[in-house]
Amino acid sequence: VNMASVQPATGYEPLASRRLSSIALTEERGITLPQLQAVVEEIDARCATEGWTRAARDGQPAKKLAPSEVTLYDLMDFIIMPKTRAHLCSYVETVATEPQPADWFVSHCACEAR
Repeated sequence: VNMASVQPATGYEPLASRRLSSIALTEERGITLPQLQAVVEEIDARCATEGWTRAARDGQPAKKLAPSEVTLYDLMDFIIMPKTRAHLCSYVETVATEPQPADWFVSHCACEAR
């Protein structure tokens, strides 16, 4: 998903770092559009306020981020891993209250240089 194309919904509320559900089947861990919009709202609310900075890598210096510059890797570092690490769960299990079968499946590969 091109995060720039997802419009935030109104009424951002910080998402707690808690596990709301245990969803055994990967195919039932689909993320809903409102849940994805909440991620965009969290980026908008926290990025500048917390001074998110991308670590130096590949000869590039560390870079202070604007919300529009946040990549999937940054999202992993600042939102997904902190919310899921303690519970050893998927991100959807921290925002869903029950299984959410997906209508579409999109895969990604995180194998490019970070």
